[in-house]
Parts: sequence; C-alpha cells; structure tokens
Amino acid sequence: MQIDWAFRPQGIDQLVERAPVAVRATVRSISPDRSIRGDSPDAPPIPTQRVTFVVSDRWYGPIATRFTLFKTGSATRWVEEDPPYRGETYALFLERRGDGAYLPVAPDGRVPIRNGTAAPLIPGPVADTLARRPVAAVEDMARRAKEAK
Repeated sequence: MQIDWAFRPQGIDQLVERAPVAVRATVRSISPDRSIRGDSPDAPPIPTQRVTFVVSDRWYGPIATRFTLFKTGSATRWVEEDPPYRGETYALFLERRGDGAYLPVAPDGRVPIRNGTAAPLIPGPVADTLARRPVAAVEDMARRAKEAK
C-alpha cells in the first residue's frame, strides 16, 4: 500500500509541536478492525487494526494508562513507512481520533525502543536525532521541546 503523509516533521521540535501526547508504551494486543474502501471501486479493501498499549511512562499530555491506537494495514499488508506493530515498547507521539483511538502524528512519531535505546523505523531528521539514544534522553528531548512551546 502507498500513502502520501500529510506531515513529516523536520525535527523533534516539529514532532512535539504537533503531538498533544507523548508516551513510552508497550503493545499488549493487536486485533483486526473493519476494512476501509480505497479510492477506486476496483481497489481492494484496506485492512485496519486496533493496537492496545499499556503506558509505562507518560512524558506529556493526558492519556489513560491503557489506550487503543488505530493502524492502517495488517500483518500481511501495510504502508511501507508503517510496518506491523509487534509486542515491543515504543516512544509514541500521538493525537486523538474522533472515535477515541489514537494515531501517531506522523510515521516519525512511532519509535521502537530496543535494548533501552531508540531504533527509528524510517529515515529522516527525527530519526537522525533520536537513533541510538537512550530512552531517557528521548524523553528529556520531548519534554524540553514541549516546555519550550
């Protein structure tokens, strides 16, 4: 599946400015959701999922300790910059949808935490800033950027 992202931040400051919530959270469950129709009548339905997270650390913004994230795609069909979630811990920069679920504000707003350090999924200015930094440093940058706004 291909998508043109409406927003790609040019740095952590832009990412934080767009995201009302930032957390470190771990995937607890993934379930299929209703498919959505593509732009063309001949296009196959687009799968979606609901990913449930448990928050281990709220960096800023209001959010419950357990929340659901809406994801376009599935374990077998996904947008290149938004691969399937796994039972990992992530730094997430989020906004709320009208249905109560959350979304990352950009593909850069989803950063796996592996061995205690940030492991961005896609290249770009945010990845250049966060890659291989300890999670405490990522949290500190996010909090400082939010406080500066």
